[in-house]
Amino acid sequence: MHRLDLKTGALAEWRPGATVVDLAEGRAPLPVEGDGPLVLRIGADALDEDVAGFVERAICIEIVARDFKDGRVASLVRHLRRHYRYGSEIVVSGPVIPQMADFLRRVGADAVLLADPDRAGHWCEALKTPQVWLQFAADARPTVLELRHRRSRRGEREEA
Repeated sequence: MHRLDLKTGALAEWRPGATVVDLAEGRAPLPVEGDGPLVLRIGADALDEDVAGFVERAICIEIVARDFKDGRVASLVRHLRRHYRYGSEIVVSGPVIPQMADFLRRVGADAVLLADPDRAGHWCEALKTPQVWLQFAADARPTVLELRHRRSRRGEREEA
């Protein structure tokens, strides 16, 4: 697997570097020995009671998407950032598509995992494509209304 950073577009081989607790596919957690750092792998349908005991130990959370149109991935990323105040890395894996790149970045995902590193170019292009948004998100970029107000204020100053 290769990790594509959604902020920089950098591609690197992904090695978890810690014990992986796999809760994806509805697996029951194995007893985890010790109190060292974990990589928590969860499905997009993960419930709070499934992950609560692991989030604070996780140095990385991998969210496994079921298919490219599964909006629960973005909801879960946002929930982890807001509800748990999770500040470490969140990566998304599974059949996600480059058109989701900017949206995943906006809700707080740090990276995507790609099985084929040749697909990284498509993702980097998608990250460069300018987007205009109607609502606020974790990245604090201006919404379309804010941009419109800025433009009208700039026009008022030029007329004066």
